[in-house]
Order: sequence, then C-alpha cells, then structure tokens
Amino acid sequence: MRIMPSRMLVSALLASLAVVALIAQGGGEQPQSVTPADIETWKQELSNWGRWGNDDQHGALNLITRAKRRQAAALVQEGFSVSLARRADYESNPDTELGIPGTGPYERNMASPTLDWFALRYHGFAHTHIDSLAHGTDNGVSYNGYVDDDEAVLAAGHPRNAIDVAEHGIFTRGILMDIPRLKGVPARNRWEFLLTVAPLRMVGGTGSPINPIATF
Repeated sequence: MRIMPSRMLVSALLASLAVVALIAQGGGEQPQSVTPADIETWKQELSNWGRWGNDDQHGALNLITRAKRRQAAALVQEGFSVSLARRADYESNPDTELGIPGTGPYERNMASPTLDWFALRYHGFAHTHIDSLAHGTDNGVSYNGYVDDDEAVLAAGHPRNAIDVAEHGIFTRGILMDIPRLKGVPARNRWEFLLTVAPLRMVGGTGSPINPIATF
C-alpha cells in the first residue's frame, strides 16, 4: 500500500516552533526566544538522514530491533490492552473540517445488515493514522533526500518513503509524556504543547532527541 502525497509537516511545524519555550533538562522551564538559526541547527542536529545508509526508507524504525521487541515484551505485567486510537467521526466537526483535501468525516455505507463499506479520509487531526516519511518535506525534500515526481505520485503513490515499510506492525516500548505536568502548568487544551515545547533530550535515549510535535 502506498500513500498519496500530503505536504505539510516538517516546514510548517518547524516554522511554528519560532514561538516555543525551551524546556531545561531537568524539567524546569526557561522561557527563551527561538530564532530561525536555532531551527536550522535543529534540522541538522536532529536529522537521521544517512544514519542507516542513503537508501534507507525506515528511519527511526531501524531502532526497533528483535532485541528491542523482546525487551518490550518482557515489561508486560498485567497483559491488558489499551487503545490509543480515537473514535471514528462520521459527522462534520471542527476537527474534520480543515479545508484540506483528504480530510473530513468517515462515510459508512450499509449494503445489508451484514455487509458495509467505508470511505476513509484519515489525514488531519480527527482520525488516528500514521504518516509516512514522505508526508513531511523541507523545501520539497523528504527523508534521505527523496524528491517526488508529483504527477507520478498522484497516479500511483510514493515509490519511496511510503507507509508500507511498517507493514509488519510496530511493536516496541512506548513513552507517554504528560507535557503540562512536565512544565508544571495546568492542561488548557490538547494542542498547546505543539507550540510551546522544543525537542526534549532524554538521558539514556538511543534515538534522536524526543520531539513532542510528533507524539500526540
């Protein structure tokens, strides 16, 4: 399966970080302006381009090794599952109506009591989904220097950096971060941390510094 193109993530969110407040290593808050130069520095410091070779399409999924999966499985104690998915929206609401192609409520069609089909518009904020490495670009370039051919992608999807690199699923240890609690402030709305938190460098981390703009 290949995804259709949607250009919005890297450049737009990096630009929004111009109004962030940096979080100190120990969790204390030190308000500080972020300059365009800071953003350019982060783009270099936090980049995984070339880390697993110039032809790699998996990105940080390479960190989820068989050993890491076994380590994650060994942490299970009670064995109950908790879904992180949002309920599907079948009616228009502020989260589904973004004015962007590919967004909107799901459509459910019942052909019979035992047969149905759905039209899914999963981009945007309303529905749970995973974006591929081709979803976000910086000046038209996505992970590992891939530049797409728009006409070819519209016809057949992305030949590189598509979501099917995760076709066997993603199983690893997860980290849930309570950003308002980390900052010592009350939670006012679920999107606030998108504009108020710079990348967090976690002691003992094996990947790139955790970037909360990608953890909601």
